Amino acid sequence: MLLTTGIPLNRRVRTDYARARLTEATYEAAIDALHPAVHEMMNEEERAWLRGALAEPLRLAVDAAFDVLVIELGRALEDAPSSLRRKLDTSTRWRLAGWE
Repeated sequence: MLLTTGIPLNRRVRTDYARARLTEATYEAAIDALHPAVHEMMNEEERAWLRGALAEPLRLAVDAAFDVLVIELGRALEDAPSSLRRKLDTSTRWRLAGWE
């Protein structure tokens, strides 16, 4: 079925733009986990180190989030009302975007 195969949906969800936005939000969540005063007291060298240290954990977290999003979005759309499913299944915009 159109939205449950995963691969086309996966390709549309994992855009460079979406990855950048999710990475930034995940980075902010990681920074928020630090005591605010500690982050505010960090100098540029320490902040640069932290960004480097978080690069791989952020990449792993973002990849995992995309994996879950693709699965759950597909599941959610399986339960869409039939009128919406017809629109999604026949939408020219979706087909041109590669969601088929």
